[in-house]
Amino acid sequence: MYTSGSTGAPKGIVVTHGNVAALAVDPRFDRVAHERVLLHSPAAFDASTYELWVPLLSGGTVVVAPAGDLDVPALQRTVVSQGVTALWLTSSLLNVVAEHAARALSGVRQVWSGGEAVSGATVRRLHEVCPGLTVVDGYGPTETTTFATHHRVPRPYGGGVTVPIGRPMANTRVYVLDAWLRPVAPQVTGELYIAGSGLARGYLHRPGMTAERFVADPFAPVPGARMYRTGDLVRVNAEGDLEYVGRVDQQVKVRGFRIEPGEIEHVLTEHPAIGQAAVVAHHDRPGSTRLIAYLVPDSGETPADLHEYVRRRLPAYMAPSAYVTLGRMPLTANGKLDRAALPEPEPGARTDAPRREPRTGRERLLTTLIAQALGVDEVGPDDDFFALGGDSIVSIRLVSLARSAGVGLAVRDVFERRTAAGLAEAADEPAGPAPDLDDCGVGGTEPTPIMRWFDRRGGDIDAFHQAMLLEVPAELRQDHLVTAVQALVDHHDALRLTRTSGGRGDGTWSLEVGPPGSVSAADLVHRVDVPGGAVDAALVRAQVREAVARLSAARGLLMQVVRFDTGPAERGRLLVVVNHLVVDGVSWRILLPDLIAACEAAGRGRPPRLDPVGTSLRRWASLLTAEARQPARTAEAALWRELLTAADPPLTTGRLDAARDTVGRARDLTLPLPAEVTTPLLTTVPTAFHAKVDDVLLTALALAVAQWRRTHARGRHTALLVDVEGHGREEIAEGTDLSRTVGWFTSLYPVRVDPGPLAWEEAVGGGPSLGQALKRVKEQVRSLPDRGIGYGLLRHLNPETGPELAGLAVPQLGFNYLGRFPSAGAPVVPGRPEWTVAAETGLLGGADPATALAHGLEVNCMVRDAPDGPELEAVWTWAPDLWTERHVRALADHWFRAIRGLVRHVENSGTGGHSPSDFPLTELSQHDIEQLEAAWRVQK
Repeated sequence: MYTSGSTGAPKGIVVTHGNVAALAVDPRFDRVAHERVLLHSPAAFDASTYELWVPLLSGGTVVVAPAGDLDVPALQRTVVSQGVTALWLTSSLLNVVAEHAARALSGVRQVWSGGEAVSGATVRRLHEVCPGLTVVDGYGPTETTTFATHHRVPRPYGGGVTVPIGRPMANTRVYVLDAWLRPVAPQVTGELYIAGSGLARGYLHRPGMTAERFVADPFAPVPGARMYRTGDLVRVNAEGDLEYVGRVDQQVKVRGFRIEPGEIEHVLTEHPAIGQAAVVAHHDRPGSTRLIAYLVPDSGETPADLHEYVRRRLPAYMAPSAYVTLGRMPLTANGKLDRAALPEPEPGARTDAPRREPRTGRERLLTTLIAQALGVDEVGPDDDFFALGGDSIVSIRLVSLARSAGVGLAVRDVFERRTAAGLAEAADEPAGPAPDLDDCGVGGTEPTPIMRWFDRRGGDIDAFHQAMLLEVPAELRQDHLVTAVQALVDHHDALRLTRTSGGRGDGTWSLEVGPPGSVSAADLVHRVDVPGGAVDAALVRAQVREAVARLSAARGLLMQVVRFDTGPAERGRLLVVVNHLVVDGVSWRILLPDLIAACEAAGRGRPPRLDPVGTSLRRWASLLTAEARQPARTAEAALWRELLTAADPPLTTGRLDAARDTVGRARDLTLPLPAEVTTPLLTTVPTAFHAKVDDVLLTALALAVAQWRRTHARGRHTALLVDVEGHGREEIAEGTDLSRTVGWFTSLYPVRVDPGPLAWEEAVGGGPSLGQALKRVKEQVRSLPDRGIGYGLLRHLNPETGPELAGLAVPQLGFNYLGRFPSAGAPVVPGRPEWTVAAETGLLGGADPATALAHGLEVNCMVRDAPDGPELEAVWTWAPDLWTERHVRALADHWFRAIRGLVRHVENSGTGGHSPSDFPLTELSQHDIEQLEAAWRVQK
């Protein structure tokens, strides 16, 4: 039988026929219940010994699962049609079955489950639905032949979040011992040792490891017997059952992966130049763990090729982040390594000399660009962009930086290659300006779907704005600013857009992009004297109101720039106000760096030269209009129809009223999530599940809304229908590049996510079922084509599908994750400390008070990169006739608690893993993936 170490290399465990026979005839297996047993595990997975030999050696029948995917529907069909009476399911799969097809087990007499902690909530669900089913928690490492202990869960189950692992199987002895191999008292934690008829011979061709784990049994009834040291910490509860507590060895978790430092040390000392090595987990800040390797080289110097040597032999997540060279290892009085005496690595250092240097100039350039996009000091060529906190919006920024530096990349490349080394292989020379006469950018322009959506909400478009306040160099001159703004307006077509009424009184209007020079910066730039430099929030808001009053889409005045002149000795402030019609979150990440670059060029007496724009606003809008009528896209209407007609029980007593529930009457609440929670939310949690931050936030939101329903007499509905905003810059047409295009391209689309019926205590406690919930939500979101952009196309740009979709339900909630923004005092562009986000106020926005609210309740959130770490800031906005502040605060609290639960789940349980969308070239089901993970990675 094979299991795996943390490196993923399989370890062969020599299990004898006698071991298997002893398991098969164990009286703990109810022979009546095991009349027909399902065989669905791989032959090399130890559960197959149970599935095959327990029925065959007791006169039962083996029901062989059908070939191919054994997902939940296939499992249900097989169990029901073949009359299966007993089966083994990993606890992860049992959770899914209990949530989706619990009645599939109504004819089953026993289900044995394990591999991970068995969820108490899952057991309760099965007990409710399947009165004749017995659930048994079966625990045991492969080294003790499948099962060493079992716990037949009583009815009703009144235990905790996880089920005990129980008592020993027949002819099996279990000991709970302290560090001196002395038995500990009941309810005291100790290490679990196992002996008896299931004990394997040892590890194939690994005598050292065998001697370490298979040790002499001082309690055996006969001399010479051995016991297996599991490394698991357990305790005996008041009922006499074993409860799993954790691990006794030095395993650590980095980015959601369980790692044994000893295996890394072994690889390091195999290098001919390394005499000794010690690897420890170092915690730089809350939620951040990295591996530090301490080395004693034979030659006194760490070899230059060590980083590459390690990279070829270990997965990326096991490679040390830093190497520290020592003359000798510190030792304790009894000659053992004194880990507490190991020196701290240099503050902020990511690697020492052994870090692999970039192989090529392009690799070196890309490491610099990734660091700039992420706002960090240094990135290695093999560091994962997303594990360092990157997301889809930052990836657009990276592509833009790369193209500016002469490196051709697409956003898809960032998601597929993930590291500077990988991107260097995928990059090409960016194409020069294409002689595309259709993409001159000037002339009549089609509206984007989001423009049409906003138009239906009513209100004055000129009042719809976003604004940013910057702290700028004291030497910034007014004439230089005018020159820079003129260059900005001439360069970005959206800033020269006009919106003209059709003149028929029917609300129709048209858009046109004027040529460069058609808008004068003199009409856009204003100066305000501030004696004594006293800029405060009240003054800023007053100037925002005046600037918004000057905006006019009909006259092409879509931007206002106000310079607060605090005198030649004080740093000034710069207010940038833009009509939301032509700007979105990505656009700000283009406009502000361009404005800074243009001001600096003007200050040096040079004409500003901004990086070229790829696909124009006009061209992209035209492509969207054509795409909305494509047959393949039109066929999507059935998907959106099905999604919007499914049940969505009301959260409030009333419904949204466009005339009553307006922006002017809305209330809002801003709440922060501290850095120690936000940091793993951005890094370790999505990395462990190969997910995005949005997936994690939506999972928590669905759990929070379900709990809010339960506690406010709104039923036990677990699915959440929510409108989600995306950046809308999807690669739906060949040859498009929106990484440098300014415009309002936001996509808005409905998503139905259902994490399943988790007990709230399990959700906030980080219980074992939480991982399955996140995987489910991730797959539900991924199932929507092109990140949902098709909904807006069909709803607003297709005259055939639009009316039908317009008549369907609108989600009661709206959700928008804006990505990461610099906090007050942080540079707007990394490496440009003279231009920072002002402390007086952050990102501002507003709309005409008469504008109808889009949802009864919305949450807009962003991450601000503060000096003490990133902080999630959530702004809740609601219609006061539908929601009370008390109810909103309760829901917001549930959401933050669910986020903390997901962080706790990754930190405490060592779970994570893949889901089917991670393997787009295969047809693996979630069950297939979990079987593979259980066989090769899960430590039981």
